[in-house]
Amino acid sequence: MTAARIQSLGGQLLYPELPIFHVDAVGTAGTNLALTSSFAELTVFTNERVNRGNHFNTSTGRFTAPVAGVYEFENYMISGNANDVFRFQIYVNGASAGKELRLDTGDTTNADYLNGSMKIYQTLAKGDYVSVYGRADGGSNAFIDAGSYSFFNGRLIG
Repeated sequence: MTAARIQSLGGQLLYPELPIFHVDAVGTAGTNLALTSSFAELTVFTNERVNRGNHFNTSTGRFTAPVAGVYEFENYMISGNANDVFRFQIYVNGASAGKELRLDTGDTTNADYLNGSMKIYQTLAKGDYVSVYGRADGGSNAFIDAGSYSFFNGRLIG
C-alpha cells in the first residue's frame, strides 16, 4: 500500500490507497427493514458510493480492516413509525463496540418517525471486521430511506 504522496501541482498530500467506504441501504423511502427484539446483523447496505480498496463487502454488510490502526465509523438510520424503541449498534468481530444509536418513537398514530446518527473511533487489528446491528424492542420494522437516512461509512484515520 502506498502510504502517501505529494501531488506535483499544488503540493497537496494525497493518500491514494487509504481504506474508506460509504454505502447506502437499498430501498426507497418507507421500505421496511425487518427487525426483531434481538440484535441482528444488517445486510441492507448494498449500494456502494465509495469503497476504496474493496474492504466493504455488500453481501455481508461488513468492513474488514486491511491494516491495524484507528478507524472512524458512522451510521445513520431511520426508525419505523410505530410506538417502539429502535436500537442500532456498531459491532466489531460480532461483539458490540459499546455505543448505541437509540431512536425512541412515542408515536401511536403511525404517522411519524425519527432519524439519527452515531460516530465512533475504534482501534482495529488487521482482519477485524465491523458491521451494524439493529433491533426494535417491540419487534417493529424500521424504514430504509436510501441516500438520505440509512447509510454506513468508515475510514482509516491513523
